[in-house]
Amino acid sequence: MGSLAQIGGLGPMSRLLCCPIKVSCNPKGYPGKLYICNAFTQVEEVLDKWMDTGCWWDNESEKMFYRICCNKGSIYEVFQDLESKQWFLYKAYD
Repeated sequence: MGSLAQIGGLGPMSRLLCCPIKVSCNPKGYPGKLYICNAFTQVEEVLDKWMDTGCWWDNESEKMFYRICCNKGSIYEVFQDLESKQWFLYKAYD
């Protein structure tokens, strides 16, 4: 039995997670490895990168987002809070 995306003929579906994670960056400063489920996962490719100002009116800090493809074909969105330097797993695609 396939995922809901496969059953309905839809494209990949995503899940919002927004949980803190550990990230090891490559020499360019991009995510190189993610620590997920008690193991490091290698980032194979950065698919997209963008800045988000957040809810500035609520004093939320800027965030740098990355859409990445990992070694087992998994696609994630992660971001770094530019003020605290903390990394978060934001979204996982099925």
